[in-house]
Amino acid sequence: PDVSVPETPETPEKPGEQPSGSPETAELDRYMALVESLLSDGGFDFSSQTSDREGYAEKTVISYKDMSGDAHDYVMYFNQTLTKSETDESDDEDESDGETEENYSIKGVMVIDGADYEIRGERKNESEEGESETETEFVVSLGENRYIRVEQSVETEEGESEQEYCYSVYENGKLVERSEFSYETEENETELKMTSFKDGKTQVLYFEREIEKGEEVIEIHVGDGKHGKGYIVHIEKDENGDNRYSFIPTDFDD
Repeated sequence: PDVSVPETPETPEKPGEQPSGSPETAELDRYMALVESLLSDGGFDFSSQTSDREGYAEKTVISYKDMSGDAHDYVMYFNQTLTKSETDESDDEDESDGETEENYSIKGVMVIDGADYEIRGERKNESEEGESETETEFVVSLGENRYIRVEQSVETEEGESEQEYCYSVYENGKLVERSEFSYETEENETELKMTSFKDGKTQVLYFEREIEKGEEVIEIHVGDGKHGKGYIVHIEKDENGDNRYSFIPTDFDD
């Protein structure tokens, strides 16, 4: 859907608050439901499973949701070969504190709509005491000058976690579609951002939740990457125990 926010209705229920039942509020409700779903299941997932196809040692299922909330699943079968391994030992006596780096080449197939498409790529793992980072990048050849580039990174450090995922479709060397997702947690703060480019249009959804002075503060921003609107979100439970949202406009920041 086009996330260009409709004109603000003339008569809000409270000063500054978007009226319930308006098209704008319904759209914001949908985005908040999507955010809650993404936060509960991680937004996207690279799940390693036991390979059930001869000739391939690895199987990974890629699952994610797009801006419309639609789920997508792809299966990869591949082999990975270690191409580089280095360990830098720490200066102190505990060698486990040293940094380790491993690079792998990836070769296999991705199953899309029942058909196999060749994939080639690489994976890089880095780790040292208290932190680790994994970056994966591969290209799926669809034929006829068409391909998909998939990039994923996961970084963890004591008290912090950051994940990024990007899925891009190219035709004749030109980007025609892209979905990006990032998710970061740090102490009392959570940030989530989704960006979608399709049919020449860009859509952005940004969510932030943090604890300030013991109270939870939530903001959601929607737009096209350059223009849009921001809202402070208040959550209450209705008589059925379901979340009910109210939105107060604030400054937009993509």
